[in-house]
Formats: sequence, structure tokens, C-alpha cells
Amino acid sequence: MYADATFYTESYFGKLIPADDLDSYLTKASDAVDQLTLYRITQKGGIDQLTVFQQRQVKLAVCAQADFKYGLQEMPDWVQSYSVGSVSVSKNDKTSTEYSSAATQYLRPTNLMYRGLGS
Repeated sequence: MYADATFYTESYFGKLIPADDLDSYLTKASDAVDQLTLYRITQKGGIDQLTVFQQRQVKLAVCAQADFKYGLQEMPDWVQSYSVGSVSVSKNDKTSTEYSSAATQYLRPTNLMYRGLGS
């Protein structure tokens, strides 16, 4: 798990996920970030091997992804979309149901998602 409850509440300022569910959502979100980054974090030896900037961006991405998945699961059937801070969820947008756009925005400047040659 790349981000913990303390980071979620004190640095990301998350309030959406109840404390009892937070570790589970952060763990699943860390798995999603591994997928988005092509497992480069684990290949490099873990988050501690990244730059300070990359570490913070990864943690922010994990929190955004956790909020996204929690919000998607908790969305009543009659709600089609909503936004809370940087998290936006829409049931009609099939591409947005896997990964949070906020999470990918946090990861983009880290070059951990780069899919080109020489990665």
C-alpha cells in the first residue's frame, strides 16, 4: 500500500471513505496504480526508490483512485454522475470506470506511465 490513512487525511485531505474501509480501498488503489505505471514502482524496488516528487504524486494518485472507486461503488442507481473536489464519477462514461482521471493526472508528470521506447 503506497498511501496510508494518515497521508489520506492529512496530506490529501480525504474525507469520503469511512475509516473502517480506508485501508482496503487504499490497498486496491495501490494495485491500480501499479497497473497504470506498468509495475515500475515494484521493479525499481518500491516507492522508497522513487524521487520525493514521484513518491508524493504516487500517494496522491492512490488517494484519488481510492476515492473514485469508493464513490463509484456508493453511487445510488438514480445518480448518473457527481463530483467531489478533484474526483468526478460518471456511470455513463465507460472509460472512466476503471481508473480515476485525477489519479492519471497525478501520475503523468512522474514518467512512470510512459509506454514509449527506452522505458
